[in-house]
Amino acid sequence: MTFNIRKHHFLGILLFFLLCFTFSGCSGKVAPEKNDKLQIVTSIFPIADIIKNVGGNEVDVKQLVQPGQSPHTYEPLPKDMIAVSKADIFAVVGLGLEFWSDKMLGNVQNDRLIKIVYADHIAPLKEQEEHISDHEESEHHHGMYDPHIWLSPKNAIIIAEVTRDALVEAKPSKKDYFINRCKTYVNSLNELDRWVTSETRLFSHKEFIAFHPAWGYLAKDYGLKQIAAIEESPGKEITPEKLSSLIKQIKSHNLNAIFSEPQFNPKTVEILASEANIKVLVLDPIGSPESSDRNNYINLIKTNVEVMRKALQ
Repeated sequence: MTFNIRKHHFLGILLFFLLCFTFSGCSGKVAPEKNDKLQIVTSIFPIADIIKNVGGNEVDVKQLVQPGQSPHTYEPLPKDMIAVSKADIFAVVGLGLEFWSDKMLGNVQNDRLIKIVYADHIAPLKEQEEHISDHEESEHHHGMYDPHIWLSPKNAIIIAEVTRDALVEAKPSKKDYFINRCKTYVNSLNELDRWVTSETRLFSHKEFIAFHPAWGYLAKDYGLKQIAAIEESPGKEITPEKLSSLIKQIKSHNLNAIFSEPQFNPKTVEILASEANIKVLVLDPIGSPESSDRNNYINLIKTNVEVMRKALQ
């Protein structure tokens, strides 16, 4: 399913943006502030955390999608466009996750901006390959491919290395610094990869039903199977036919739990849980710096795998 951002919303942003420049005496491009750190804008918390780990004290990272929000329903604010106009690097996941980013960049002038699209460096999964649609034709809000690449630690390693290369391009004088920090962080990600491998091997059940189709890369890389999604697009109410199909899958696969997500209304999950007489656990694909157990990328993955263990072991 393609999200159509309201035309008046972007016109309002553009008007605000132009007025800011008019009254500040600027001529269409914001001059960089005096700050030796690289200014980086990205979409979601897990990516921001990876960038910070690689960039260390040489980067300032602004995260656009705030805790509790979803990138699938996010709309840029005027202050976000101003941040991009001042940035050295704009880093997005791609594959339609940031469906709003191209239009946003089209209204920003920043000749020095380096854009990273992490999905360009990772083999994408077709959503239907992970059997998320009950063998029915359906529209997915991302498009043809699953954009949730960061949820596999194996992909996080690639994200870290792509980040390193962009930082070196933006600030060659700190090449050794970025290379060393990336090496240290990748070692931690490799350790995380080994931990997830050892944990998931102990799962007696391999199939699960997610709230929305976010876990295909994790499933593929660690021998699991995302057999269905409760909501294939945000806010789409579950139909009686879909409810019946999910209940049948829950019973046929002898599932112990289904998963909700903190970024979305749990109403649909609660309806299914009540009808199927099954417990609900929470998987969080985004995390938050304000969380006690999902406050960085590594903790986010560990917490999610531990939640999965409760349902699948």
